[in-house]
Amino acid sequence: MNNNKYSILVVDDVADNRSLLSMDLEDAFDNVSIVTASGGNEALAALKEHDFTLILCDILMPDMDGFTVLQKAREKNLAVGTPFLFLSALRQPETIKKGLELGATDFLTKPYDYDELVLKVKNLSSIKFLNDQLESANLALQKMNEEKNRVMRIVSHDLRSPLSGIKGAANILASEYDTLDRETIREFSQSIATTAAQLTGLVNDLLNITRIENMERDTLELSTFDIVASARLAVESVQRLATHKKQQLNITGCEQMQVEADVPKILQVINNLLSNAHKFSTDGAEIELKFERKGKMCVVTVQDDGIGIPEKLMPDVFTKYGPATRSGTDGERGVGLGLPIVLRFVQMHNGTVSIESSEGQGTTVRVELPIVAPAQP
Repeated sequence: MNNNKYSILVVDDVADNRSLLSMDLEDAFDNVSIVTASGGNEALAALKEHDFTLILCDILMPDMDGFTVLQKAREKNLAVGTPFLFLSALRQPETIKKGLELGATDFLTKPYDYDELVLKVKNLSSIKFLNDQLESANLALQKMNEEKNRVMRIVSHDLRSPLSGIKGAANILASEYDTLDRETIREFSQSIATTAAQLTGLVNDLLNITRIENMERDTLELSTFDIVASARLAVESVQRLATHKKQQLNITGCEQMQVEADVPKILQVINNLLSNAHKFSTDGAEIELKFERKGKMCVVTVQDDGIGIPEKLMPDVFTKYGPATRSGTDGERGVGLGLPIVLRFVQMHNGTVSIESSEGQGTTVRVELPIVAPAQP
């Protein structure tokens, strides 16, 4: 009847009533788990141990009436948000009113009608399932917002250091230019250029935070272009940073390949992969960007022999604001949005992304893109 798992607490002091209710519920729902209690104390003990989809409770019981069970459950913060259905032979309006005032969800009269029982259990359980989904979504959203705020604090803090470095070097060049030799001027200029590139990366991270929040509404602007020639722009951009570590970026494989895709998005995919490879590779490393044709697919591979990804972080590498954020081999900081953006942009092109990595042995990321553009929704 429903793919959700029903977990129902049946509270009644009469054993035959508990058995009949259990049999009817098991007959109506294939995926039901039933816990029974012979009185209020047993019910409260069960509520401490389990999270139920629904509570079916008698009113007249010797140790504790149903009203008291409900009241004590709410006082002890038990079964909050769980539908509470009274099942009783009492039909007086004041009885129903009292139950509703205490927080009961509905009433069912003994002897109950089987179809009415099934319908009410199904409908009230749907409310519980929906509430649980909303709560789970809210918790996930809260966690994501906390991670995003953490990332914003990191980036905002890290912006200050590059700016101070640029300002200091520029002030020395401006005030002492006439006394500096050519080599010193070159070193200061190189320092400014490298730091400015790092600063650009941090600013891009800030922009990516906004971009990734709006990504679900993003669309493709398609054109036909040579992906290999266009990729050289991304290589040149990252190479300026890689020079600081004496790294070499190489393009291998096909010398040209025409594809129909969104140029800025594909360039960002390649740039993000190269930036990660640079960041997590040591001084003097070689990074390979390879293009291959595989049937009607363009295969883009970025391979490095850097520090790799710890096994425990692998499940989260494509998670926005996830725990996989790390510093690079030279202390480079990031916000961990590079691979989530890669995944999203590649999926928009009906492509796939795979990653292989071992700690201390490097990383290989493989992107497969259709050479012909995907159909637009």
